[in-house]
Parts: sequence; structure tokens; C-alpha cells
Amino acid sequence: MTAVGFTASGVAAGSIAARIQAGIGNVVAGSLFAWGQSWGAVGGFAILGPAGLIGAAVGTSVFGGIALWRNKKKRQRNAKKPIVRIRVIYPHV
Repeated sequence: MTAVGFTASGVAAGSIAARIQAGIGNVVAGSLFAWGQSWGAVGGFAILGPAGLIGAAVGTSVFGGIALWRNKKKRQRNAKKPIVRIRVIYPHV
């Protein structure tokens, strides 16, 4: 997990995990990202050796890519929504 940026002291600055977190914003409890943070804090995949670390890095990268893609699509949909403006004109008294 440290290869991706999940460390015992939290998400490493400038890592893949940091970019994913920037893309998704607030981390929801129980989400895959929160799970990665928990496993990184305890050295989760280190016991599996290099293959485990590579698998974790690939899995986290795929999840992060999907999360960033969904966030981008959401921003694009919101940008296309029309802005409704109401102008109230009061008569002169």
C-alpha cells in the first residue's frame, strides 16, 4: 500500500493516493479508499510480498481512475445545467 501512497502516517503527499483523494474529495467511511487507508496504516499488503504490493497498486490505480472519471463526468453534467435567474421588478410608488 505504501507504493501507492497509503502509509502508516496517512496519505503520502504527491502520491497516487493523494491524487485520488483530491479527485474524490471527502472520503466516505467504508469506501474502498477508506479501506486502503486502513490497510496502509497497518502495512496491509506487505505480508504478501512484492506480488501483493503490485496487486494492491494496480487495484488502487484502477479504482482511482474510475473515481476520477466519474467525478469528471459529474462536473460536466453539472456544467450543462441551465442557470435559472429570476428578476423581480418593483413598480415605482
